[in-house]
Amino acid sequence: MNTKTNESDDVPLSRASKFHHQEWTEIVDDLQANYPDGLDSDDVTQRIQKYGYNEVAVKSVPKWLIFLRQFNNVIGRL
Repeated sequence: MNTKTNESDDVPLSRASKFHHQEWTEIVDDLQANYPDGLDSDDVTQRIQKYGYNEVAVKSVPKWLIFLRQFNNVIGRL
């Protein structure tokens, strides 16, 4: 799994916050996508290398912490 954690290459907030105001054709142009065919294999490869896979990094909680949290609630103290 090649999950990108560096946010410096992400879409700038000023640009990302405008997407909901734009027409879908403008968004497709901004993202340099190809409607209706989608991205070709070369574009996909380049974007995966630049941005990583479209995955969310999941931080697992240690089992001992899950166990201790059971005692840190109101019902557990009764």
